[in-house]
Amino acid sequence: MRALRLLKEKGVPTRIGVIIMRQNQESIETTLELIKRLGFDAENSLDVIRPFGRGKSEILIPSQAVHHQFGLTSSPSFITNPDDFLNHQFLNPCWAGKIAVNSAGNISPRTGQWHDKI
Repeated sequence: MRALRLLKEKGVPTRIGVIIMRQNQESIETTLELIKRLGFDAENSLDVIRPFGRGKSEILIPSQAVHHQFGLTSSPSFITNPDDFLNHQFLNPCWAGKIAVNSAGNISPRTGQWHDKI
């Protein structure tokens, strides 16, 4: 929470990512309210666990009602436009110029490798 407040205070563009799983599906609305109270964009925070690898477990996949409630899909959309298609050939749209910070405070640049806290 402290890190989020500092990022906000310093004007660092920040997206809070919330992965919906069966274990947290009942508290998503409360989580979105917290994100809003902190002054971040809650509308673009949600994602759903993908049913691949460890995410295939039925005990992790949220109910279909939750998928519909938040307009989420666990299947990719392969529709794009020519401009985005060309841009994405040269830059990874998810990581270009960005880092990620996990809940333990470790950071990951575009490589996907997790590094110790700074």
